[in-house]
Amino acid sequence: MDTAFAQIINFVSRGRLFSYPEERPGFEVPTEFWYGPQKPAHNGIEEGIEDAFDGIDVESNRGNHNAAPLETSDTSTVNNKEGLEKNTDSEPESDIQYVGWYGPDDPENPKNWTSLKKSVVAAQVLTLTFAVYVGSSIYTPALPEVMEAFHISQTVGLIPLSVFVFGYGIGPVVFSPLSEHPVVGRMWIYVLTLLIFVCLQVPTALSKNIGSLIILRFLGGVFSSPALATSGATFGDIYQISYTPFALALWAISCICGPVFGPVLGGVFAQVLGWRWTFWMLTWMAGACLAVLFFFFPETSAENILFRRAQRLEKLIGKKYSTAARQEWKGKKVPTVAYDILLRPILITFTEPVVFALGLYIALLYSTLYSWFEAFPIVFTETHGFNTTQSGLAYLGLIVGGFVGVGLYLPIIYTKFTRPVLQGNFPPVSMFMKLCMIGSTIFPMSLDGIQVEYL
Repeated sequence: MDTAFAQIINFVSRGRLFSYPEERPGFEVPTEFWYGPQKPAHNGIEEGIEDAFDGIDVESNRGNHNAAPLETSDTSTVNNKEGLEKNTDSEPESDIQYVGWYGPDDPENPKNWTSLKKSVVAAQVLTLTFAVYVGSSIYTPALPEVMEAFHISQTVGLIPLSVFVFGYGIGPVVFSPLSEHPVVGRMWIYVLTLLIFVCLQVPTALSKNIGSLIILRFLGGVFSSPALATSGATFGDIYQISYTPFALALWAISCICGPVFGPVLGGVFAQVLGWRWTFWMLTWMAGACLAVLFFFFPETSAENILFRRAQRLEKLIGKKYSTAARQEWKGKKVPTVAYDILLRPILITFTEPVVFALGLYIALLYSTLYSWFEAFPIVFTETHGFNTTQSGLAYLGLIVGGFVGVGLYLPIIYTKFTRPVLQGNFPPVSMFMKLCMIGSTIFPMSLDGIQVEYL
């Protein structure tokens, strides 16, 4: 196990408990499985390696240099260094061994995990996504009570809902790049941000004025964002690319169920116990999810797993060990790292037309979805006389649409993407855009449904 709990116990016990293979007595280093003493190119792709290692399929591993290590018979001599970036650190580059997987069947490689372990990891990601997405809309049925308690207008009362969504749009700018850093990884991003999210729900439930409620809801959105920003990368860590779209489709269901069930659960608690209990319920739900992740969610980032393996080998043998991803970051100065983490994602978003167009379209979808969430209490409670619980049930129609959409999506993806990939033919990325075009024409039709009178 490589969970947060296991890592803490391993550290405290100095490797005696929850020990890794390198920490166990009699461990022999499989020296034929690591990168030679060479530095990867700045972009993380082993440029020029094909010429040095004839017969090794590096092209299939482009974009994930840790997916399969290069086998060399002598790790002390690799002569080809053309196109490789010079190390800016003080230690001689020739003294560093670049660690990879212990062969294609290395059990620590997330893509080699058993189907059961992958399913457990996926289930935890889906549960986390559901829990934090519930938090986005659970506030909606309590809006009339909040307006009465704080003596505010409906417009002001809707701000806590809006700033939560704004917060989990801002958070990924920081947390997504951090999760790609080999020193950080993904697991601790999930656990620590969820811990902060749970703690924030206590003062949120005890808020004395609308100002504190708005600020706390914004912070809650920021620290709930890794579930939205990093879950897709986690599925990419553990599943082969041919099956990743299936995992993402199931994840989309949890993304839909969360904000839809939020008003249902919030409506029950708000009607029976009052609006503050919507946040207490969210505290319990997110807290239970935190406990599960703390004890059972393993690290899935290949870069982080190999980085910690290199640390253990260095401690065991005394030689300098590292990974290609780690050396990529190690030579960068703090301003460069800050630029890569904070500014580059923003620049890419606004300077790449495709990224900007997709982001703009997704923003439109989100704004429409949460506009419905804001309008439902007005339409069904004030106009049609629903109570708080009945108003929450009106959201369930969105789940039906989500399941229908995924049910139509999966067979198409298998036929157009998964099957060709398994046969060795990678289809063009534009095939996904064709599906988006179909959905984009159907989506405006749903907006006309608001004109249908309630019967």
